Amino acid sequence: MNRVFRMVLFLAPFLLTSLGCAAEPPAPVIVRQAVGGWFPENRDALKTTVDRALADAGETKLDGKPVAVIAPHAGYAYSAPTAAWAFKTLVGRTYDRVIVIGPSHYVAFEGAHVGD
Repeated sequence: MNRVFRMVLFLAPFLLTSLGCAAEPPAPVIVRQAVGGWFPENRDALKTTVDRALADAGETKLDGKPVAVIAPHAGYAYSAPTAAWAFKTLVGRTYDRVIVIGPSHYVAFEGAHVGD
């Protein structure tokens, strides 16, 4: 079974509950709203926070190459340890395609949206 098919098969239950077309295009996303609140505004502080979380995650060993990662995306004070452990499993690996699926926090719409 190829890895793209396995990823689609794994994500199918999640996708089937939200596929469809939005009634109207979503409003523009406010990119900087969480900066300084949920994560550091300063680039160096952000890098230090991420590097520390990855170092604190310890060693992660998996048999084989991960085909999907499910990780929290709340403020770093709440989710960094769990997210760092999940993403640390990808360190040193390469991928041809990465698909990020997440909720819309600012605009309510039915279905799914693919941004620019």
